[in-house]
Amino acid sequence: MRTFSDIKGLPVYFLNGSHFGVVEDLVLSSCGTVIGLLIDGNGLFQRDKVIYLSHIYSIGHDSILIDEKRIQNEKVYRGHRLQTGHRSLMNKEILTTSGEKLGLLVDVYFSEKKGTIEAYELTDGFFADVTVGTKTVSVEKGKTKIGKDVIILEQI
Repeated sequence: MRTFSDIKGLPVYFLNGSHFGVVEDLVLSSCGTVIGLLIDGNGLFQRDKVIYLSHIYSIGHDSILIDEKRIQNEKVYRGHRLQTGHRSLMNKEILTTSGEKLGLLVDVYFSEKKGTIEAYELTDGFFADVTVGTKTVSVEKGKTKIGKDVIILEQI
């Protein structure tokens, strides 16, 4: 399990050693599972690319390796993004099904093997972060709904 901030900016290489791009964002489904990584297009006319988790060979501390045979002609999945785009989840409010505000999303802990988000890192604002720190809320599989304005966690 790792946070998105751990892999943001990591270089992505093919197994043959050639450079593919740099990790820019996470691509998420509407139920909060990680679909893949958004890779920077590197250039004015280059489009960003999505690498699906199933096509990643390994994620290390210093780089990510992918198999070029598995990613040819991929279509870009237009799901939610953690940090970029008009469907970004960063700083979105997280509520429980009972209507309690938990905080604003600042990072996610996810399993790169399963594609599941294990926990959200939340903030209550700058001063709360300085005095108390951020808080982490565990997430159960299938208990998240990402809406247009908020993220709702079903709590038992």
